Amino acid sequence: MNLAKKLKIWQKNGLISLQQGRAIAAYERRHAKPYLFYGLAALASFCIGLGVISVVAANWAFIPASVKIMVDFVLLLACGIYVFKSYNEGKTLWFEGLSLLFAALVLASIGLVAQIYQLQPDGLSALLLWSLLMLPLTFFSKKMLLPAVILPIFWIALFDFVMRDADWQRFFQILTGAWEYSIGLIWLFLWFLLYQILRLFCCGQTMGLVKALRFWLVLDTAVAVFFMDIERNFLLTSLMPYHVDGLLGAVLVLMAAMMIAVSFYLETKRHRPFYIPILMLIIFIGGLLPLSFILSFALLILAGVYAYQNRFWRLFHLVFVLSALRIFLIYVDFWGSLMQTGIGLIASGIVLLLLMLAASKLRKRLQKE
Repeated sequence: MNLAKKLKIWQKNGLISLQQGRAIAAYERRHAKPYLFYGLAALASFCIGLGVISVVAANWAFIPASVKIMVDFVLLLACGIYVFKSYNEGKTLWFEGLSLLFAALVLASIGLVAQIYQLQPDGLSALLLWSLLMLPLTFFSKKMLLPAVILPIFWIALFDFVMRDADWQRFFQILTGAWEYSIGLIWLFLWFLLYQILRLFCCGQTMGLVKALRFWLVLDTAVAVFFMDIERNFLLTSLMPYHVDGLLGAVLVLMAAMMIAVSFYLETKRHRPFYIPILMLIIFIGGLLPLSFILSFALLILAGVYAYQNRFWRLFHLVFVLSALRIFLIYVDFWGSLMQTGIGLIASGIVLLLLMLAASKLRKRLQKE
């Protein structure tokens, strides 16, 4: 809803007068940001940059290697100086943008050196080197953009590096044999503990990294819930239990339970919402229960509560749509014929409508009281 429509609604409901509405509209017009100018400037910069890249690429074979290295070093040095300068001057947006540019230049430098000296990277070792070089810079970010880019690349590259070792492969096979999702659980909990350490002790200095860790933790746990649900209900069978084998499996389950308890304590220590440990608890329970479609409903209820508390109505409506879709998939999975599925869906719809009606009446009664 634009400002003009909002002003009309406010005037109609007596919140503001006609003169106040005109004053607000005039103030917003005077202080409106020139987005068209910004867009045209960004488009012009993009065209110039793309043109420079095209010219250099057309003459790449004729440029001496020493010139390439020197120009690359000058660009890195100049960008690094401006990154340092913008940080000292407190220019957050400039610092974040130049940090992304500096990270891209470092990645390009690694590729340039590999091309000039004919180096063949082993797997994702080049990306691992790049992410390790950029990790210290993420500790100074106030925004989550740069850390959110670095963290998943670092995780994937590190996992690729570890999995090329035979001893680590055998170790992961032992863990997986004891409990299917032990590796993922341990990894998520370790990242969560890192997130809590940064949030509790140095959040002001590592604000961007903390936000990025929280973002990827929530996203990864949600994806894990979805994968476990789909695997158990469609790839295998919904009545097939997760196996926990031997003493090692019991130790892994105990470790996961202790980590969940620690995560609840740390997350509630400063009276903050504890959505992340609840997600981890969902995954932990899903590793033990055979009816894994409960995981999806628990995740959707959690997302719905979060959306309702923060007034994110689009997310709230999306949760309802996804819940309806999951109910339909349950009937497709458990009911044989189309006739039985239709009857089951009609019955479920009636039950949901009755529940919504009862909830609406209860809410009105509570408001009156």
